[in-house]
Amino acid sequence: MPLVVVLHGAGFDGAGFETLTEFDDEATTAGFLAAYPTGCRQIWQYAGGGSKLPDLHFISKMLDQVETDFRIDPARIFVVGFSAGALMSYRLACDLSGRIAGIVSIGGTMFADECRPARPVSILEMHGTDDSLVPWQGGTTTNPVDTVIQRWRTLDGCVGSPILSQSGITKTSLWSHCAAGTTVRLDAVVGGHHSWFGAVPGEPNANAVIWSFLSNLRLNR
Repeated sequence: MPLVVVLHGAGFDGAGFETLTEFDDEATTAGFLAAYPTGCRQIWQYAGGGSKLPDLHFISKMLDQVETDFRIDPARIFVVGFSAGALMSYRLACDLSGRIAGIVSIGGTMFADECRPARPVSILEMHGTDDSLVPWQGGTTTNPVDTVIQRWRTLDGCVGSPILSQSGITKTSLWSHCAAGTTVRLDAVVGGHHSWFGAVPGEPNANAVIWSFLSNLRLNR
């Protein structure tokens, strides 16, 4: 079955984040396995400005263990992250692209550091336009959301203009003509704040959107 690795934000552990998101309900209904690793001291060292190596080593070993313990489709391994976990998700897309078919970042961004994926990786960024903790416009060490999307359009070899659509307060830009069948997508939640979307009336249901996006992806080896 597919595997979705869910990376918590700062101040959470894996179990607490599952309780907050109720993402296991989506996994049960759709028939995929969700895993909730916990960063050391409830933070991902890389997201806190430290070395990426401990987190990369930990996630790699965790994937090895889960693939040993369960019947996982190696072409359908995905990562979802929120806030600090989203920063880590982008790092995994850069450095573990040989194992990860796609990521979803909610309220996230990228540091302005090196990213050289060995293969194209599908990307979905869901971001509130009024996010004050991870601003759309970027910060001192982080890129603006538009810059992140442009970066992945380049990394994934996307061509042509995006398909634009709107559902409620969510404005979607979708680039589907990308290398190796990958997709780059940006969901701008107009007026949205720094949250896992779905608790506030009118917001998109993050859990449903995540699986709708990931369910059609496969790692092309």
